[in-house]
Amino acid sequence: MTIAKILAEIARKTGMSTTAGTENLAQIEHAITNAGQAACDWEGRDWWWLHATGSFDTVDDTAGYALRTVNEAAMSTLWGVTRVYWDDDRPLRERTYREYRDRSILADTDAASTFYAITAEPPTMYLWPTPNSATTIYVDYVRYHADIEDDSAASLLIVPAKFHYPVYVDGAVFLLSNGIADPAQLTQSPGFVETMRRMAVTDPTNQDPDAAENRHPDSVGGTWPHNKRVVMDDWGSHIIGDPSLT
Repeated sequence: MTIAKILAEIARKTGMSTTAGTENLAQIEHAITNAGQAACDWEGRDWWWLHATGSFDTVDDTAGYALRTVNEAAMSTLWGVTRVYWDDDRPLRERTYREYRDRSILADTDAASTFYAITAEPPTMYLWPTPNSATTIYVDYVRYHADIEDDSAASLLIVPAKFHYPVYVDGAVFLLSNGIADPAQLTQSPGFVETMRRMAVTDPTNQDPDAAENRHPDSVGGTWPHNKRVVMDDWGSHIIGDPSLT
């Protein structure tokens, strides 16, 4: 969904105004953000859609890079770093900032970087040795949910598209209708809880072939979702996404 469509649906369900500059619009924007944040934080799950990869090019004789702004288009919502590498396959090892400072003061030489250190909020990465040429550094990272405004880019709606309506519309409507500002209170919404359960079932990084919810409903009566089945062969268990298979 686009942000415009989400705003229109919330306005239709609540009767609130989405006119620019009004208090109603600010409340709706805040509720959309909170609903998205609640999904991000749900049960502390490591959702697959929170993970992303960005990159930046080093500058000769420059050791420090502000990660959210060095490539804002790719990493503006970076929250935590999980892996750093260059040339696609050469990993850099993580060290503490104190170790970086000790080495850079005592023995900083221009060369290909071998490790990095990060200072938090805003996250800044320091490379050692200091790069001596332009090299593309790749960063695997975990995202946070950005604040949503009426003119925000739709790419900031990081919850998977198939869950946009129940999260961003229905979740926001629940918060607005009940005068709730705390996203954690969406645990009181049966619809939101069910949406999170369905999202957990569809998580491609957590597909246990022996779990009933991952099997086609013809093998486990009526279990959601209806787009998975488990096939057993000599090589083990396989999840297949074609419900027409028999």
